[in-house]
Amino acid sequence: MKQVIMKVIETEKFISKMFIALAMLFGMQQTANAQLGGLLNKAKSAVKSKAKSVVDNVKGDVSAEVKKKADKEKEKVEATVAEKQASLFVGKTPDCPWVLAKGVNPADVEKLVSNLGTMNHEKTKDFAKQIDARAEYNKYMLENMKTGGPVPFNSTIFNTATEEKKNWETLYGKILNKGDVMGPGNMRKTEQGWVSDSDIRIIISTKEQIFVTVKNDKGMFCNLGGSGIYVTDEQMPLVNDAYLFNLNAAALLEGFAQHQDKALERTYNRALIAAKLIGEAIGNNSPDNFEKREKPKAGSMNGAWRAKALELAKQKFQNVVDVVVVSNSWDVKKNALGVPVNRIIYGYVLTKDKVGTRAMRISWDQKYSGGGKYGALNNYGVASESPFYVK
Repeated sequence: MKQVIMKVIETEKFISKMFIALAMLFGMQQTANAQLGGLLNKAKSAVKSKAKSVVDNVKGDVSAEVKKKADKEKEKVEATVAEKQASLFVGKTPDCPWVLAKGVNPADVEKLVSNLGTMNHEKTKDFAKQIDARAEYNKYMLENMKTGGPVPFNSTIFNTATEEKKNWETLYGKILNKGDVMGPGNMRKTEQGWVSDSDIRIIISTKEQIFVTVKNDKGMFCNLGGSGIYVTDEQMPLVNDAYLFNLNAAALLEGFAQHQDKALERTYNRALIAAKLIGEAIGNNSPDNFEKREKPKAGSMNGAWRAKALELAKQKFQNVVDVVVVSNSWDVKKNALGVPVNRIIYGYVLTKDKVGTRAMRISWDQKYSGGGKYGALNNYGVASESPFYVK
């Protein structure tokens, strides 16, 4: 700025000298006043233009100098940050969790993943923090030794970090292969977070016909068709396992998704959403969530086979109060040669719980014994049709 002021003062002196010279030259010529005024104005304008140019140039020089100083300060700050990063782990090497350690037994890792549905969540979160701390340490060491950074190359540290990184990847590979990360598959990231583009249907148990969907912006248990159901006390352990598995899987996946593999961010959020919706469904579990249906009507085979079918049903299910055979004739199954294999009748097993009477589709069969004869009646199978409560 001092340079700017000096150049402006010099310019003003120059203007004053011009005025004096012109006045002496034209002082005796009164008739030339108008011409003199015009010349003076032109001279003044030219000098001002020159002065502005000088000021702009000086300002540019000053701005460049300020930017240069700012860049130097930035470099200084970045260097300080780098030094702090370089000393981040000095004397503070995180302990290595057993799941990352050299020679870890893959069967033990498999067992850990299989038990995620029963593990205490707070303890799992603490374990995940230990894994993430060690993984971050290894990542830092590998990156700085490879790039000639502030960490001197050390073959022992390098080899250990490399092996632990592979064990880290193995752990998360087993979580993904477990297949219990059950959040919606069609997901996309928005400013508001991860959302699903399709109807969310989380599978908890196909055998028990327990799913979770979204109704009124909250998770709710449903059957395969999407109708609301009530999960009984006997079924609830399956639900609790699914809830904890996803909650614990999310805790373990978080660090890996954020620091190692961004592609896993989708899976991490799937687990989070699944845990959230299952938790909501548990809170919303109520007999009011389902619609009761009429009791199935008996077919013509019911009279002859109801008693035996009831006896068999009580051997297979708990709290059985009745069966209804709905078939009017045998369904004969044959092999490729046309020889009978067995014959089947269909019906429902009715069980009683605190909610009411529950109907479940089932079938019974007789094996073909030859000569047009069949053996004793047996429990055959449970249909994929979702159970329902009767009026």
